[in-house]
Amino acid sequence: MRIEIVDSIELKVKKLDFNLADSIEKILQYVPKEHMFRLSCILVADLPVHKSIPVGSQGAYFGERNKKGAHIELYFENIFPNSEDPDKFREMLVMLQLSLATTIFHEIGHHVQSIRTHGVAQKRSEEYADHYRDSLWNKFLCDNAQAINDCFQHLEDIALSKGLRLDVINRMRSGWTRDWEKARMSLEPSLMGSR
Repeated sequence: MRIEIVDSIELKVKKLDFNLADSIEKILQYVPKEHMFRLSCILVADLPVHKSIPVGSQGAYFGERNKKGAHIELYFENIFPNSEDPDKFREMLVMLQLSLATTIFHEIGHHVQSIRTHGVAQKRSEEYADHYRDSLWNKFLCDNAQAINDCFQHLEDIALSKGLRLDVINRMRSGWTRDWEKARMSLEPSLMGSR
């Protein structure tokens, strides 16, 4: 499977000193290889161009059509909204990569469903993709917990150095802690079984 990045995004990530293709490849390591069967590429574009895709979407799945392989589109501007400011981008990169991972996992969930079933209603398709995303997300989240905690600490240090209130950071950290605990608990039975 290929990763294609449109020229405008290639220029942007170069300015940001961010290896987007490498980040995507690292995220894909959480996806079983057989789940990417018949997925021809992941295309990273600026924003959605298809009329059927809502403007704020972070990604979309396109099944096989007219001998053209299935592919996923990721919309950089919606996943990485702080990309105009390199400093803010770097400060938030770990958090933004979480958004990238959830989008990739969700869209691959659509692909997995399409190669396993036929003619599923849109609502059920979204539910399946969400469930699939969650199944990979928990391991990804636990594996990246230290980097996320470090990012929160960095943001807190910045806020304190500028005399800013910590309300927003504390609410975000509280949500993160809740998500991390949930992810950790969901993995514990499998961890127990591997002892």
